[in-house]
Amino acid sequence: MNLRKKIRKPWIKLIRIRRDLIGNAIDMFGGLRRAEHIFMVLAAILIGILGAFGAIGFRYLIKASQEIFFRTW
Repeated sequence: MNLRKKIRKPWIKLIRIRRDLIGNAIDMFGGLRRAEHIFMVLAAILIGILGAFGAIGFRYLIKASQEIFFRTW
């Protein structure tokens, strides 16, 4: 019986420490607002779309410059 009490006290301490660490992590990372995530997702989508149009425009610019400067007469 005495051995159980000796084992139980440190075990309860470890459980409390774990609970406190998990609670602190939830408080720290849970403080990020959902609106910030939505803004970042929308900004990433917008940047991706603009980058795609920029790549397409750049390809057309290359084709146009080849037609202008290297056209065979």
